[in-house]
Amino acid sequence: MTHETLEQKRAKIKYWLNLHGVSRQEVAEKLGVHLTSLNGWLSNKSIPEKRWQEISDIFETPKEPEEPRNRILGSNFSDSEVEKIKLAANGIQLEEYIRELVLRQIRQDLRLDD
Repeated sequence: MTHETLEQKRAKIKYWLNLHGVSRQEVAEKLGVHLTSLNGWLSNKSIPEKRWQEISDIFETPKEPEEPRNRILGSNFSDSEVEKIKLAANGIQLEEYIRELVLRQIRQDLRLDD
């Protein structure tokens, strides 16, 4: 196990806060401490080892899986499928292209163009 300096720990916490978009207040609440305590640890006071471990656990706990990046209208598409859709869209934004496809299909299915 590596021992990090106080400055390395502070930098790591600040990095995690920024990376995860979490406020100091949120972390303080999760730890059950006052915001002033957390602010002190991040500026000039030493971080108790127990609290350092708790903070590490907060940020190193696996999060819920992210939404798949190729999710369109509730369906997952492979990278190659997304590329084909983009090519078919011919420069039109995907949302607009898909909207037009859906409307066209509805008109066809309901024979609204007759």
